[in-house]
Amino acid sequence: MVTSAILQTKLNIPQTRSSLIRRPRLMDKLNVGMDSSLILVSAPAGYGKTTLIAEWLQVAQYRRTWFSLDESDNSPRQFLIYLLTALQQVQKGIGQSVERTLQASELPALESMIKSLLSEWSADMVDTFLVLDDYHVITNMVIHEALSIILSHLPPRLHLVILTRADPPLSLARLRVRNQLTELRASDLRFSVDEAAAFLSQTMGLTLSQEQVTSLEVRTEGWVASLQLAGLSMQGRDDVEEFITAFTGSHHYIVDYLVEDVLNRQSELVKDFLLKTSILEQMNASLCNALTKDANGQSMLEKLEHTNLFVVSLDNERNWYRYHHLFADVLRKYLKTQLPQTIQELHHRASDWYKLNGQSAEAFSHAMLGEDSARALDIVEENAWMMVLHGELAMLQDWVQSLPVELMSKRPWLCVHYAWALLFSGEAASAERQLQSAEACFGKNWATDMPVEMQGHSLAIRAWISYLSGDLEQSVAMSRRAIEFIPNMDPAIRCLLAGILGQGCVAENDFVEAARHYKDMVDMAYASGNVMMEVAAQCALGWLKETLGKLQDAEKIFQAAIERAVQFNSPSVGQAYLNLSNVYYERNELNFAEQNGQKAIQSAQTWGHVDALATGYLYMARIALAQKDEVNARTNLSEMENTIRGHVLEPPTLIMLEALSARLALIQGNHEAARQWVKEQDLTIDDPINFFNEVQYLTWAQLLLAENQLDSVVPLLERLHKEIESSARFGNLIEVLVLQSLVFEQQGKPDTARATLLRALDLGESEGYTRVFLNLGSPMEHLLKQLKVENPNQKIYIQNLLGAFGGSGAAESASKSHRLINPLSERELEVLRLVALGKSNKQIADELVLATGTVKRHLNNIFGKLNVQNRTECVARVKELDLL
Repeated sequence: MVTSAILQTKLNIPQTRSSLIRRPRLMDKLNVGMDSSLILVSAPAGYGKTTLIAEWLQVAQYRRTWFSLDESDNSPRQFLIYLLTALQQVQKGIGQSVERTLQASELPALESMIKSLLSEWSADMVDTFLVLDDYHVITNMVIHEALSIILSHLPPRLHLVILTRADPPLSLARLRVRNQLTELRASDLRFSVDEAAAFLSQTMGLTLSQEQVTSLEVRTEGWVASLQLAGLSMQGRDDVEEFITAFTGSHHYIVDYLVEDVLNRQSELVKDFLLKTSILEQMNASLCNALTKDANGQSMLEKLEHTNLFVVSLDNERNWYRYHHLFADVLRKYLKTQLPQTIQELHHRASDWYKLNGQSAEAFSHAMLGEDSARALDIVEENAWMMVLHGELAMLQDWVQSLPVELMSKRPWLCVHYAWALLFSGEAASAERQLQSAEACFGKNWATDMPVEMQGHSLAIRAWISYLSGDLEQSVAMSRRAIEFIPNMDPAIRCLLAGILGQGCVAENDFVEAARHYKDMVDMAYASGNVMMEVAAQCALGWLKETLGKLQDAEKIFQAAIERAVQFNSPSVGQAYLNLSNVYYERNELNFAEQNGQKAIQSAQTWGHVDALATGYLYMARIALAQKDEVNARTNLSEMENTIRGHVLEPPTLIMLEALSARLALIQGNHEAARQWVKEQDLTIDDPINFFNEVQYLTWAQLLLAENQLDSVVPLLERLHKEIESSARFGNLIEVLVLQSLVFEQQGKPDTARATLLRALDLGESEGYTRVFLNLGSPMEHLLKQLKVENPNQKIYIQNLLGAFGGSGAAESASKSHRLINPLSERELEVLRLVALGKSNKQIADELVLATGTVKRHLNNIFGKLNVQNRTECVARVKELDLL
């Protein structure tokens, strides 16, 4: 999921020593406040924050999980990955949907992910403490906001513990007022005289008088770190009294003095080890050996731990350690003064070790700290493409932007991979500049000298840039050239190009070839593991089926897309919900249309997809009008307008939104708004009509018909009829035919009107087209009533449509078993019989030899066709219609 594997040591609970001084006064305070939402332990370095909380949780045997933060956790994605993993250690299986979300190339709003994660917290869990250690390293306000959200939605019996050197930017005052905050600060953590005496005696092995202990406690102000350093300095001394008398000064000088004194009392071997390994945030024997060029790493770490020399074990196996932060800071200062010439080389060795062990982020960090840009560039170049594929675009940009531009421009593959990252981040112009830098590496003859595979990448990127700019013709041409250069291109790239080629075929009315490209897109997205692209490809394929008038095929594809998207929490699920809502709306299954429209809106809000959100509100307004709910329709239209204000939408989306908005105005009788829209679009009868602007001319035709402008609407509909029928786009052809039937009726050509309408009914019957008739109101109802047909299915279809108008009661005379606008299939009837018998989904699946998911899909279809919400309503509806 991420370039660098999770460091398990960051999630290990620090180990406590048997020689620790028990601090019952602090334990009591923590126990009293354990019902608080937040326990805040805030004090400077060296006050024993980590040790205290680790001991408290262990002694009390509370369920706990631990996350030790460092600077790299300022990435929201990384922070959430570790937070989720920490929670999974105490509740298996929690947050699987969030885990899939974190694999996506873009993250949704943090609030939605956190709410989703915390909502899964088991209600029967015992009190559990989530500890965030060293929180002061976090500077990213996004993460601070995430923490506020966590606190606001913390489930019962889950408590947050923050250990920090500085108060986090949270609403601490509000928590205090609500008694939801327990605080421990430096004044609480300072050793009392009795605690100092016990520490110096039991832990440090010193025998001191009460006066000497009191003197040390006064001089150190109970500061644990300085007491430990003082204890180390006094071990083996004969002049303890003189040492204590001379021991004065501020904390800063105390630390410098004591560390220097402690270091000088170590052997050269130990001192050398301490200084050389001080550059590390955490260490194991192998890493230490790489830095010291010695083989004694494990024995040295164990020795340091045994002698209490400020080393902390990070796991139960005593494999990973770290230095106390305060001790490490001072060691690094001494390293700079005593061995400055070795610092760069030490970072280089650390970088090499991390790189060899698959820890790319740490390898890059040490390369930069070692001022070795070439080494850092190697690491970036080796990881750039996988970072693009895994959506780690922000991290890649951070890495690249920290490197010298002149070195970056000499790495053509890195330029190309970085161009992909910029393109997916919405920076097309910057992506083009990176491609030019890559070409410049090969001089004037780059077209022949540049590797073929690299040229294929460049063409693919430029194809996508052209597509985004609206130049579909050039985009298609470049896509084809890219595939010619690399027939076996990476599936992720080939998937994007297939989508472009599919759009190009649609523009040329070649829907058979378009379907092949979209199917290729689905297959390649699946092969590359890119669920988001796979779902988008399925939506494109379903949309194509819908365009061809195949609503049932489209429905199945969209439902499969939703199932796949929900499984992996893909951001493209919103588009699938939108498309399915559109299918249900056309079949007048308004409850299902509404449910899927609401889900589309929720998904778009979560992922910040403005185009999908605006479309969702428009669809909901359309559904509300069909339900005669004018208030809700106005509310949704207002939400749509607020959504698109200040945003640049994709051209196809904008065309569709404006055209459908004009149609809704017509349905509401607001001809003036529709006229204004036509004027703004500057539509004329001689304009070139293509698939992408067709919706505009169909809407204009509706306005012309509504205003009885027959001289204008007749030639427009004839043009549309010819264009649409030639490419077998039966979905829109039905609309053209019903409009033409009304025109012929107004022209006094009843026979032609009825024949035209009958053809529309022939095309729409098997797929359940309904709203295309209903939205034309009483003129269409009147024309349908005049039809005399012999075909039983067509007769039932007409009766159902008239019943949907609600004006004639003709539907009541139809056979009860055929009252559905979209009749049940034989398989659905089989499922329905078993539902009526009270069989479970699994029992139905076993009896009919189907997958459980297939049974669920059949039930969804049945519920939609019967306009019911659950099994109980379904059985009641079956009895009412006598379907069985």
